[in-house]
Amino acid sequence: MNANTKIRNFGPGNNHKLIIEKFACNSMIAYWLQSYDSIIALAIHRVGHGFISLSLDGRTWDYSRTTAKHRNAFMDQFTPWAGNDTNSTTKRIGSGEIIIENLNEGDEA
Repeated sequence: MNANTKIRNFGPGNNHKLIIEKFACNSMIAYWLQSYDSIIALAIHRVGHGFISLSLDGRTWDYSRTTAKHRNAFMDQFTPWAGNDTNSTTKRIGSGEIIIENLNEGDEA
């Protein structure tokens, strides 16, 4: 993480974190959703232009009901899509609007 990184609780409790990284060199902001020790989602925004892309971790994006609840809230806040749920997320994955990848470096995918 760089010097322009902020970490905040996301939702009630201390188990879900929002990590915000600002990259001045190319005016990008990365919003990471962490659930316990795993990254669930990454939304990329360009300053002045808004949302660019959303990636979900292939292993953890739909791990539990609680994970889904926080993922949906994250997507409501950091993507242009409102009213997110597992069905709409699955459709967006299938259409290529959402990228599935390994967001947990060093973990087996």
